[in-house]
Amino acid sequence: MALGNKQVMADNIQYYLAKNAKSASDMIRDLEFKSTTVYDWINARTYPRIDKIEMMSNYFGIDKSDLVEERGNNPLKEETTNDLKDYFDEHPVLKFDGKEIPDAEMKIIKRILEDMDD
Repeated sequence: MALGNKQVMADNIQYYLAKNAKSASDMIRDLEFKSTTVYDWINARTYPRIDKIEMMSNYFGIDKSDLVEERGNNPLKEETTNDLKDYFDEHPVLKFDGKEIPDAEMKIIKRILEDMDD
């Protein structure tokens, strides 16, 4: 169990965003966080303060420890991939940075996710 590890936090934030069918932009908007700060967390450049960890844990409906503790070998590989596959099936239109992702790019994204299962 690693506490204070930026990569663990980054992986866990990404995991819970995907698990809750949320984007980083959704969390930024909903919690009124600065976008640069959130992307620094997601890219393991910085580590959030405890008040921000608590806000995120409340947002995801999880314990703070779920964000700060390592979840195992690769928390994103199996469970998140399956969640994203379900999400793609249920939401044929996805957006990135407020713009709709074209069908051709969606197919590429789906192939990448399917390759993660291998």
